[in-house]
Amino acid sequence: MRAHVQALGVVYLIYGVLLVCFGTVGLFLFGGLAALMGWQIPEDSIAAPIVDAMGGAIFAMCVAVAVPKFLAAYGLLRFRPWGRVLALVLCALGILEFPIGTAISGYGFWVLVSREGKAAFGIGGDYSSLPSADQPFSQ
Repeated sequence: MRAHVQALGVVYLIYGVLLVCFGTVGLFLFGGLAALMGWQIPEDSIAAPIVDAMGGAIFAMCVAVAVPKFLAAYGLLRFRPWGRVLALVLCALGILEFPIGTAISGYGFWVLVSREGKAAFGIGGDYSSLPSADQPFSQ
């Protein structure tokens, strides 16, 4: 299961890198459009700064979403308990990112909530003293 935890960390790392790349492309694309608009139509001074600000906003949002993914990747690759918690939060939020985020979140829940996944982080205990589900409850 440790290999699955590391694989999930790599997936979050790649996801974060792709988000930063997407944000950088948006920044340069909208910045270039703003520069062309300012060069082509110098008297139309209101549209170019708005388009440039849109590129900056896209970059900022992509980086803001990528930073928790980088942190979760670091925590998962180093088997830190806080990385597991952060990854579970990202899995809960990622369910809404259909279809890729849903698949990653399902895999993340399977890895991180399983007994072996908890044991990889040193979480959980010896459950052998607890009664099994087929034994009747007695006081």
